[in-house]
Amino acid sequence: MQTTEDSQRGLNWSQKLHLRTTCQYVDQLLAEAETILAASSSKSPFNKYKAGLSPVQIKVVQDYIARIRAQMVQVLKSQEISIPPPALRQPIRPSLKLRLDVEGKPVPRYCS
Repeated sequence: MQTTEDSQRGLNWSQKLHLRTTCQYVDQLLAEAETILAASSSKSPFNKYKAGLSPVQIKVVQDYIARIRAQMVQVLKSQEISIPPPALRQPIRPSLKLRLDVEGKPVPRYCS
């Protein structure tokens, strides 16, 4: 049973790890939702999603996603849980290059 002294100390390391991992997973789901929103308005001839939301509805969803992320950051900070600094994140250029290369070969000019 948790004593008053234990509850005043906050979360233990295992609980903090679980909370951070859960927030990272939720953020991943939110990123996927953002990708779907962006894809639905793409002009791609092979688009997987058709536009079904108005620009106002898209803005509402984007604002909601931003609010959820802000609340997650607030909770993590209140529990003194670190968020990886930008320096530890992957640069975008190599990630894009990797995704735009087909089977290790650059995308042919006629596809760009």
